Amino acid sequence: MALAEIQQSTTNPITGVFGTGQVKMFTVGSSTWTVPIGVTRCRARVWGAGGGNSGCGGGFAMKEIDLGATTSVAVTVGLGSSGNGGSSSFGAYCSATGGTANSTSGQGTGTGGDINST
Repeated sequence: MALAEIQQSTTNPITGVFGTGQVKMFTVGSSTWTVPIGVTRCRARVWGAGGGNSGCGGGFAMKEIDLGATTSVAVTVGLGSSGNGGSSSFGAYCSATGGTANSTSGQGTGTGGDINST
């Protein structure tokens, strides 16, 4: 069995409150994050996709997670489109809904995080 490798970002665009450690970014769709050996905590940042046609922005959630014996986490990244934006999640830990299309009052909402925002 191959060991999961921690990728060190040489240009980490997410610093300060968002962390200064190693970063793993996910693109649209569903995937699984395999927890690297030796990693016991992580900080997840989740954004919902924005709604199209001058629609509203997606929600945001950020959570510090004690991984314990967790070996993998399901990750979903919502798709932005001309319709409503898709929801995103980091396992059952935190999630953010997408914004609605053609609206000024349908912002997405973050849930489950230590910080949640519309």
